[in-house]
This record gives sequence, structure tokens and C-alpha cells, in this order.
Amino acid sequence: LDHGRQTLPCGHVLHEVCVKEMRRKGASGRCPLCREASDDLQPHQVLVDKAVAEYMRKQYHECFHTASSILDEDPNNVAMIRLKCTLLKCGLGCYRDTDGAVQLLREHVPSGEPQILLCLAEILVDMRQVSDAEMIMQPLQNSRDPEVLYAWGEICKRQGRYPEAEHFWLQAAGMGEMRCLIGLGTIYQEKRQFDMAEQCFSEVLNASPHGEESALLFMASLRGEQGRTSEMEEFLERIEDPALEARKCMAR
Repeated sequence: LDHGRQTLPCGHVLHEVCVKEMRRKGASGRCPLCREASDDLQPHQVLVDKAVAEYMRKQYHECFHTASSILDEDPNNVAMIRLKCTLLKCGLGCYRDTDGAVQLLREHVPSGEPQILLCLAEILVDMRQVSDAEMIMQPLQNSRDPEVLYAWGEICKRQGRYPEAEHFWLQAAGMGEMRCLIGLGTIYQEKRQFDMAEQCFSEVLNASPHGEESALLFMASLRGEQGRTSEMEEFLERIEDPALEARKCMAR
């Protein structure tokens, strides 16, 4: 790279801006002059797919590095902003930095991108800044997207508005949003309607061949309340997600 120019391994020189645009728009990954393949021209989508695969394989350090490298060149890549913030929030592959995740998301709030607003609202709810989360969600108040309905349900539950939370979650659960079944299960558990809570958690577990790990945690909690300690331990032992380790210890 020299004063806005980039020399490829084949020897041809391209403008830096052109290289960035070719990668962002998904060009072939080959020199446009001689067609020789070059890692310097690898499309961003290839790296996005790589980052997602690393996350699924729990290669969090590699995932954080890949997501960060994409954002260095394409700072408005929504998928990678969300992924990096998830890693920062949970301390996966990096030091836990919830404030850093919030700062990164707030920088992109003016875009009005729904996925950015959703991700920020969910983190703010976890930080117990529920009023701020509700304000962030206002542009999405008429959306029927199941992820949005889930977020509204979470906000309502944190504010003690259980009937409204149940209303949002029932709608989203009907659209296949599994997290809403977990939310409904927690409401029923707090009401000591254990059969209904177990039905919700079991439906989530049955929908996944490996079991949704947060559902395992709540099922363990349910068994603990019922005094069925050995079954509680069995559910806890199935949890492998390091992000749930602290809550796993608390459940015991």
C-alpha cells in the first residue's frame, strides 16, 4: 500500500478505494487485469461467512479477530457489528466490555438499522437500563417482526407489565421465535404454574437436536424450585456455553 495505491501479488497496482469497493461488493477475488486470484481482493462476504462459522464452532478468539478485521474496512457491516458486540458483551474471545459494545452500537443508531436498535436494546435491558431500551425501540413500535416482539416483551416484563409481555411473546412464539417460549416459561414459573412453564421449556429443547442452552438453564431452575435436585443437576451438566457459566453456578 503506497499513498492510496495497493500492489497485488501479481504486480498490478490498484487504487486503495477501488480495492475496498471490490471487496465490499463481492467481486471475484481476482485481479481485474490478469485474473490471478489474490487474498487481498477476497470479498467481505467470504470473511463474514468465516466469522459466523468460527462463532458456531466456538472459536471465539478467531471470530473476534475476523469480525474486527471486516469492520476495519467495512465499518457499517451490520452483521459484524452485532457479532462483535455479542462477543464483547459476553467476553468471548476478548475481554468482557459491555460499555464498548454499547458505544459501538450507539455510533450506528442514527442509521435507524433495525438490527442495530434491537441489539442495543437487548444489551441495555441486560444492564437494567430498561427506560433507555424502550426509547431506543420507539422507531420499531409498529413492527411485527418476531425479534422485535421478543424485545418488547422483555422490556415489558422487566417493567412488571406481565400481561403485555405475555401478549408480545405469544404473538412472536406463533411465528417461531423460540426465545419467546423461554420468556413465557419464566412468567409461568414466577406464577408457580409449573406445568405450563415446563411445556414452554420442553418445546424449545425438543426443537433443537442439542437443546437450547438457556432453556436447559431455566429447566434446571424449575426442577430446583420443585425440589427435584438430581434432575436439576442433569440439566446443568448439559450446559456447555461459557457465557452461561456464571448463571449455571448461581442456579446451584
